[in-house]
Amino acid sequence: MFCPNCRKRVILENFKIDTYHAVRLFATCGDVTVTKKGHVSAPVKVGSITIDGTLRGSVQARDKIEIGKTGKLTGDIIARRLVVKDGGMLVGRCRIEPDGNGKPAS
Repeated sequence: MFCPNCRKRVILENFKIDTYHAVRLFATCGDVTVTKKGHVSAPVKVGSITIDGTLRGSVQARDKIEIGKTGKLTGDIIARRLVVKDGGMLVGRCRIEPDGNGKPAS
């Protein structure tokens, strides 16, 4: 799908990451799952994300960031909701905002 204004490709797919994945930016409007064996090294922009593996980089989610009991996230986050299960680890700053887009709610 392409943006009607700028003609850039808009990625809507959901992703399941179970290996090492390093890029400049990982972005999708869909949901992302980082499995126990998954390792992401990149800034991430997603609809929502579940982390059971390792993620190094900032995360911006339109809805929810969930860190499972084996999950490790190192980086600053912005989201509408945050769930950190017992044993999960978050190292970074956290901004919880009603709109989840990084802008103050109006």
